[in-house]
Amino acid sequence: MESYVRKFFHWDSIYRFFSYKQVKMVFRPKVREVILQDGFAQSMLAEGAVSQQQYDAYAERICGFFRGDEKLSAFDDWTAEDIYTLVQKIRREELGADAIVAARKRAARHAGDFDPSHGIDQREKKQELLQNHGAAAFCLCQTELTKVMEADVSLALKQGKKLYFYVHREKGYDLPDAGTLTELMGGLDGAQFLFYDAPVPADACLFVYGEEGLTCCRNLSADAVVSAAPKGYFAKAVTNQMDKANPCVVYIPKGFDIVPFVPILEKSRLTFWHLAVLEKRYGDSIYSMTPQELYGRYPNFFANIYGEEEPVPFDIPAGAADFAEYDALRDAAVAKYLNGFSGCAYKTAYFDENLVQRPVSYDGTPQPGILVNAVKVKSAKAAKVIPCGKGVSPRTVFRPGMTGFASNFLFFMTLRLSVLYNALREDRPMEQTDLTSGHLDYMLHYESGTRKETFPLFCKTCIAKQENGEFLFFNFRLGGGSVTFNGQTFRWEKSDVDTDEDVPVRVHTPYATCSDAAADRNTYRKAVGEGRVNLVLIQDKPVCLRRGDVLLPAPGVVLSLSEKAAEKLLAGRRQLQDGYYDINNMQVRICLDPPEGIAAETWETVQWAYGGGMTLIRDGKAICDVEDTEAWFAEDGWLSPLSRQTQESALHKLIKHPRTAVGTTEKGELVVLVFSGRTSRSVGADYLEMCRIARKLFPDIRWLMNVDGGGSAVLGAVMDGTFMELSYPATSPGSTAGMVRPINTMLYIPISS
Repeated sequence: MESYVRKFFHWDSIYRFFSYKQVKMVFRPKVREVILQDGFAQSMLAEGAVSQQQYDAYAERICGFFRGDEKLSAFDDWTAEDIYTLVQKIRREELGADAIVAARKRAARHAGDFDPSHGIDQREKKQELLQNHGAAAFCLCQTELTKVMEADVSLALKQGKKLYFYVHREKGYDLPDAGTLTELMGGLDGAQFLFYDAPVPADACLFVYGEEGLTCCRNLSADAVVSAAPKGYFAKAVTNQMDKANPCVVYIPKGFDIVPFVPILEKSRLTFWHLAVLEKRYGDSIYSMTPQELYGRYPNFFANIYGEEEPVPFDIPAGAADFAEYDALRDAAVAKYLNGFSGCAYKTAYFDENLVQRPVSYDGTPQPGILVNAVKVKSAKAAKVIPCGKGVSPRTVFRPGMTGFASNFLFFMTLRLSVLYNALREDRPMEQTDLTSGHLDYMLHYESGTRKETFPLFCKTCIAKQENGEFLFFNFRLGGGSVTFNGQTFRWEKSDVDTDEDVPVRVHTPYATCSDAAADRNTYRKAVGEGRVNLVLIQDKPVCLRRGDVLLPAPGVVLSLSEKAAEKLLAGRRQLQDGYYDINNMQVRICLDPPEGIAAETWETVQWAYGGGMTLIRDGKAICDVEDTEAWFAEDGWLSPLSRQTQESALHKLIKHPRTAVGTTEKGELVVLVFSGRTSRSVGADYLEMCRIARKLFPDIRWLMNVDGGGSAVLGAVMDGTFMELSYPATSPGSTAGMVRPINTMLYIPISS
């Protein structure tokens, strides 16, 4: 049966992403590239079950099916299950059916414990179904769960139930053939085999082992229980486990279909997790109610649809007749709660195509305008930037006792950007890096009382918070400063930045490439430091040390030393090939002069500062007030080819996207605005619209900078440590619409009554 058909996501970012069980693919049709990750095939390679040549041939065949727009669109009417079936077919042909079966048997023998106690745990439903049915049908889609099925089969035999087993006609697929299944189970005397497309026999319940059951068990003629450890995108979505991979045991009543209530491109209304919790609290009666009736009966339970913590600190009136009425009641309750805090003004607004403010619509009709969630906090003295960590959901970083607002923050290194960085240095492996996360551009903060600082890379906007709670906004172009390596300090002046003068110490920054704006960002390279000793620094980490030129990094700088200045640095260091030196145990401390225009005594009061933002309003003057927007962006360095190597999209383009902006008013109040986009609720905003809307909502706004956006754009409320989305985030490979995705850092603004 169909689950999620690809054509419904054609305009969305996840259209170019595939995730099912252990197989992940990223499609890049414009450059005719497909990135494949098949955990099962890779494990066969690691075990020596297949050769590298076999694996490469398999990967090439898979990728060949999807290269280019014209090939990708050929799969528009396919589901994830269809594509996975194709993957299995090619896997079987290239790696060998016998080798695949043997690998699955090894996986069954070495499978770890299956413990659903931290996921959805409805194991008691197996007992109930067996008691109420005279037969049981078993479908093993994942051999790692063989032991789980064995236990259920043993239980069914003890109760004298008739047994049916679903099998595939050919070996090598995830669903085994009769011979393989019999061998795995140690014999199945007296059992009846059914081919995979046969209906469930009368008076039988169905037990499925593998995440296929979570999306394919729809409108069945029998009750079912699915045991799985969801890894694929859709399986994680319907179980409300996007940021987890917990084993689950899920009950699916006959005639039920979860897919319409987890539409992916819109906010989920109901997931298997919600049903399981409600069933545990209120019994089987919840399965006789429609989702709309559940919302009317238990309104507070659905307030934080993607969270798993209760209760929310506000009450939503019961009795909503439908989802639209419920959403209106929920938003009103949330706004009343948040605006009850001292010095806090929270707003939700909708602007049409002409930027005229209209009432927010809840009827589900696609809206061609812009949905904005915004907050103004009078005193944000305790505001701080919280690192989340690579691939970690913001839901996990807030602790009990924390209450306030949280938004995504500035740009960060991603795996895709790291791949491009290293690809441009294919002939210089010593200059490559394993950095795949972390803040891009300038950063100043304190760790355990120790001051840590990195380099500003261009001339982009920074935000800094002082001890008194006041915020500074400024454009930071590197001036003078010093770097200390294991006790050796090297000092340079402003005139020594981006120069070719023969001075003892100079610093090359990527801002120096602004004049090459027309260059192709995918191929651009610039060598610096010829005839000198050069150290490549990314953030505060040394990447390589070389006597001879190095390539200027997009996310870092080059400290270039004369031979004489470098003598002590090189002393005792092991020389490697091609002029490179060993950099093990090199400790780095960076100390920069205050940004231009900020007094030293003011700079000393800064508790934290982060740069790399895009200027939208500078001291009252906005980008929508100027004619030449490209010149505005060029001044900050956004058009540099190296800047574009730190961007996954052309950020300087006036295109509608989900976006987040941070700024201050004339009175110094901190404001955050999130413009939702790429959903039917909102199309997103461009930079000119952001400024105009910000002025409508906060007429006295003085500073505003654009921070990370796209699928990262989110404004949320933190309620005693529990995170809840206020804005309407777009989809991403790690989230559905309406759900916060894993983000590198969050700006957290505490509030109190």
